[in-house]
This record gives sequence, structure tokens and C-alpha cells, in this order.
Amino acid sequence: MFAKTSFLIYLIVLIAVASSFVSFFIVHEKKNLHSGADNKRHEHGNFSYTGWSSKTFNENLWPHFGWDYTTGEHQSVLLVFGVLFNGVTGIMAGANISGDLKKPGYAIPFGTLAASLFTFVIYILLVFFTSATCPKDLLKNNYNYIQVINKVELLVTIGAFAATLSAALSCLIGASRILQAVAKDDLLGIILRPFSKVQRNGEPLRAVLVSWLFIQIVLLIGNLNNVAVLVSMFFLLSYGVTNMACFVLKVASAPNFRPTFQYFSWQSALLGAVLCFLIMFLINYKYAALAVAVMLILFVVISLRAPPTPWGDVSQALIYHQVRKYLLRLDLRKEHVKYWRPQVLLLVSNPRSSYPLIDFVNDIKKGGLFILGHVQEGDFIEQTVRKQKSDLTTWLNFVECTEIKAFVDLTVTGNIRTGAQNLLMASGLGGMKPNTLVLGFYDHELPIDNFSRGIFRKNRFPWLRAQRKDEILRSVQLQLPPLRTHPGQQTLTLKDYVGIIKDAVLMEKNVCIARHFSQLDKNSLGKEGYIDVWPMNTSMVEEGLVLGPYDFTFLLILQLSCILHMVPFWESRTKLRVMQIVETDDNDDQHQTLQKTLARLLAELRIPAEVRMIHLTEEALSQTRNADGLAPATNWYRTVNQLIKLHSSEAFVVLTGLPHPPNEENMAHQYIHNISVLSDNLPPVMMVYGTSSVVSTSL
Repeated sequence: MFAKTSFLIYLIVLIAVASSFVSFFIVHEKKNLHSGADNKRHEHGNFSYTGWSSKTFNENLWPHFGWDYTTGEHQSVLLVFGVLFNGVTGIMAGANISGDLKKPGYAIPFGTLAASLFTFVIYILLVFFTSATCPKDLLKNNYNYIQVINKVELLVTIGAFAATLSAALSCLIGASRILQAVAKDDLLGIILRPFSKVQRNGEPLRAVLVSWLFIQIVLLIGNLNNVAVLVSMFFLLSYGVTNMACFVLKVASAPNFRPTFQYFSWQSALLGAVLCFLIMFLINYKYAALAVAVMLILFVVISLRAPPTPWGDVSQALIYHQVRKYLLRLDLRKEHVKYWRPQVLLLVSNPRSSYPLIDFVNDIKKGGLFILGHVQEGDFIEQTVRKQKSDLTTWLNFVECTEIKAFVDLTVTGNIRTGAQNLLMASGLGGMKPNTLVLGFYDHELPIDNFSRGIFRKNRFPWLRAQRKDEILRSVQLQLPPLRTHPGQQTLTLKDYVGIIKDAVLMEKNVCIARHFSQLDKNSLGKEGYIDVWPMNTSMVEEGLVLGPYDFTFLLILQLSCILHMVPFWESRTKLRVMQIVETDDNDDQHQTLQKTLARLLAELRIPAEVRMIHLTEEALSQTRNADGLAPATNWYRTVNQLIKLHSSEAFVVLTGLPHPPNEENMAHQYIHNISVLSDNLPPVMMVYGTSSVVSTSL
């Protein structure tokens, strides 16, 4: 109905405006004009209209601000601007009802520019005609002067009603459609969902009614000039954010942002955004702060909910631009051990069984790179590639619903070892390349569906995104591939598994082997536990001297355990303990020296760990090396395993050393046997092998 009558309203307003212009020419002089309604300052004022006069024009050429008789406040340029700015808020009317336009891509820019130009000409002419004919006393004391000097006063009255009706209805209808669109896109969830429904003829009746209700509340302010300033704030905010979005798209070099307006530039967009926000605070900093606060709250809520949107997100373009720029500046040649952080590639067969390990690695990455890698065996053909794309979506949904901060990298190769080599060499980008490989333990036990028993949810903002994440979680549970139900379904051979470890060491990657992490359920962990560090006998087994007897592996174990303990979840529930194995027959001075040395190292590394001395007989220590004297014997791993079971039964997680991978391929079975003996019947254990320095004690 409004659309059908808007043209008639437009004609009425044009007639009223035209009569005002004509009246400036045919009405020469009027005296004894009364003051404006509700003017308490000059209730019995006697004002005049001079008609065209150079004297009047000269008097009005410079500012003469006085008191606003409707508010009692002294006026200024900015206050007058805040009131008059409402006259140019109609340029958003077309965008607000874009859903009702046949060709919004053409109608909005053409209609907006044409309306702006036409209105600008009308306003400028009114300003000049008024300043040349109306003395300042009349203008200050009768805000409806245009009516009292008109030849036919009724036309101005009708025009004012028509203009008010047009502006009010366009704002009401535009606001209701924006509300309906926001509700339809589910940006604020259940709060606005009832307003997404439409009645017959596509009218959002509920949205119209609630918009009307808010309008009535605003009208209770009771003063038009105060309302005008408040409305101007939100429109200035709207224009400022629009300019900012255009600026961001331009500087982010988004290829598909190609505005047809030939005078557009990022400089003008930035200037427009800055001026809008600046003027807001200059007019009224309280109203401006309120408007910005409302915008920020809505932005944070929508960002945290992260609903799917069909129009894209300008922040993605900006993030891409910035990430690319800084990745180019991240130089591998400038890496320094002081700023080392774990950048982990975790090879996963199926997230159903590996979820506890995935979540655990997410804790030890400490702001570093985390890549979930998966090798899909098969020939590189259309069917396999199509499956890889489908699986990638499922994995990304898995990462989203579990709140794991990881990238996903799936590759298709003929065998798993080749795929692992590809991931080790090609995953990451620029200076963000994995430096640590994490693998699950190799055995023939059937995997357990740990994902279905529940995921760990963080406590912050539990009401946000909950419904959408639950929906994604249900779909992921259905789409993830099933677990193997027979030992014969395992395609990875023991030889290839050990080969992957050797490949990683050859590429100078740290290697971590995780076992028993299906026992780790963060939802059921108590408040008192331990993170225990069990180095191999560092006084005997030395792979590369760094700080006395403490080798790369031991330092990496310390670093990872400290990082894990820095995570708030683990810090509030665990204590960090470092177990030092010593010979029982040594005297107390030697024990104290070893303990002080280790404590000094921990202090220098700022690791808040308790040192515990574990005594072992000389006979047990003699089993450290095998007959060739090159590596620890199996009995030694069995001894360490028994000590861990004895002293770390209350530990939530145990970190210990991983034996050096064998040089000979025929030693693969013995290698797996050794690490199996080392880790049998323990709490969740991570066996670590370090290849380079990860800490520095020098500033």
C-alpha cells in the first residue's frame, strides 16, 4: 500500500515545495508574524518577512547562534547539523527495501544518486532563498516560517504531513524488512526467529509491529530536535560502517569488488568513515558512545555465533590479505630457538577413535601451527578426488564443532608412507611448516569410538552457537567413516609405520608417539593429578650434548610438558613433576648434586616443576645399553615401565623418551616391541624424540 501511494505522496511534496519557491517571488513583505508554537521566550513576538533584500542576505551570511526555544539549549554548528542531517537519511531507503525491488542492482545506485542530487539542489536553493528573504529573528523564533510566508499556507501544511508520512513509513517499512532479513538469516538466533515469518503477500507483519512499537517508545522523548540527534547518530553509524566496508574491500584487493561508480576510491571511503565517526562524537559523545556500543555488541554476538551467510564476510577478505602479507614476512632463515613453538602435524586415520589425542595435541600446540593430516589410499582418479573433497568438508565440520584450532590436510596417494612423506614435506605454508610429527601407536587392536562418548566443551559463552554446533556434531557423527572391525582391514604395515618415523627424523622433525589416549576423557578428570616427565637415563644415554647431560629429547619433553601445564585446564588440575633416575648406591652428595643441577636447569627454563629422585640399583642401571653398547636394551625399557607404573599411577599424562629409530629395516619389529614394552599398561603416555634445540637459557 505504501509503494502504491508513495508516488502520490511524492507529487504532493513537490507541489508544496514548488509553492514555497513561488511564494519567495510573489510575496514581497509581511509584518506582524507570530512566533513559533511552544515558543516561551517570545510568546508575543512581532517578526517580519522582508522579501528579497541584500541587507537581509548580508545579515544572514555569518552565524548568529541563539537558544533553541524547544529545548532551551544554546545551539552550535554541530547541534544544527545533527538536526538537519535527518533530511538526508532517505538515501538508505532504497537499500532497506532492496528485497522488494525488481532490479536492486540498478535501482539502488541510480535511485540513490538521483535522489541525492535532486535533494541537494532543492536544499541549497531553499537555503539561499531563505537567507535572502527572512531575517534571523524570524528564523530563530518560528521553525515553521516556510508556512507563514507562503501564499497558500494550507499547501505547506499538507506537504509537511505528506513528507512526514513518507519518511516515517519508509523508515518503518525499511526497518521491518531489515529486521525480517536479520531474523531470516538467523544472525541472532532464537531472539529474532519469530520475526522471520511473513504473512500473505510477503508482508513481515510481526516485524512491522515490533518496529512500530520501538518508534512509539522513541516518540516518548517528546522533543523533535532530541529525537533528530539520536536518529542522526545511528544513520551516521550506518554510513560510517558502509564506508569502512568499502575501504576494507578495496585495500584487501578483493578481485570481485569492482564498483561501477567511477569516482570511487579507497581514500574517499576512508575519509567518509572517519568523518562519520568523528562527527558523531562531536555532536553528542553520549549518544555516539551508545550507538557504537550497540554496534559492537551486535558485532561480537554475531561473530561468536558465526552463522552461515550466503553473502560472504568482508572480514575474510581482510584476514586473507593480512595473513598473506605477514606470511611473506615470516622468514625461515630468521628462526631463532628463543621463539620456538610446536608446529604439529598429527597423522590421523579416523577422528572417531583419535578425538582424545586430537584434543590433547590442540592443548600442547601453544599458539603454534596444528595440522590434521590424513592419507587416503587409492589411485588419483576422479572418483577418489571427489571423495577427498567430500571428506574434507566432514573433517572441517569436525574441527568446527570440537573447537579444535587446526588446519586439515588430506592427501591421496598409493600408500600411506608416501602420503606421510608428502604431508611432511608439503604441508604448511612459508615460515609456518610443521616441526613435530605426532603419531598414534601401532598395534592391531580394534579402535574405540571415542568421539561418540562426547566432546570437551569450553565453558565460555555456552549459549552462543550451541544449537548450530549440535547440528554440525550430529551430521559429523553420521558422515565420519566407520571404524575398522577386523584386524585385516588395517592397511598400514609395521615396516611403513617405522619408515614414517625414520622419514621424519631424516627431515629433522621431532617425533611423538602417543599411546593409551583413549583413556583420556577431559570431562571426567578430577582436580588433583600430575603431568609426569620421565626422561631416559640422561646421565648414560646421550644423543647430543646441549646442557651437560640433558639432550634434545629431554629438553623437548620438558618444553612440551611445560606448555601443556600452561593451558588453564591443565594448570588448574595438575602439578608438573620431573622424575630423575639415580643409582641407589651413590652417596647423598651425588644425589643432591644431580637434583640441584636439574632444579637449576628448570629454574633457568622457568619451568615450575617438582624434581623427584627415583632410586635404582646399579644392576638395573647396567641394563641401560645392549650388547653392542649402542642403544638401551629391552630390559631397560621394561624397568622404566615398571617405575612409571609404580610412581605415576596418579598421573593424567606421562611424557617420556622415544628410542632412536633403527637404521636397519629388519629391526622394525624389535623397535615396535621396545616401545611397546616401554608403554604397556600405563596412563596416557607420549613418547618423544627430539632432533634440535627448542629452548634457550640466554636472553
